[in-house]
Amino acid sequence: METKQARKAGTQALIGRAGGPVLVGRLYQPRISSQAVSQWVLVPARRCLAIEQFTQGQVTRYELRPDVFGPAPQAEPPARAV
Repeated sequence: METKQARKAGTQALIGRAGGPVLVGRLYQPRISSQAVSQWVLVPARRCLAIEQFTQGQVTRYELRPDVFGPAPQAEPPARAV
C-alpha cells in the first residue's frame, strides 16, 4: 500500500514536469496559489485535464490520477496494407 508521503512525492514530481507549482497554479481562474499546489497529495481530478493540455500530453491525466482515469490507453498499431 502506497503511503501518503510516497503519493505526495510522486504528485510533486509530476507537477515539476508540468513546470512547477507556480505555473500549474496559473492555469486556473481564479488562480491557485503555488503554496496550495505544493500541498496537493493528489492532484484534484478536476484539475488534471488542464495540466495535460498545458503540457501537451507530456504529463497525462492517467499519470496524475490513475485511480480516477484508469491506465493510459495503448496506442493501436498502424493497420497493415493487404
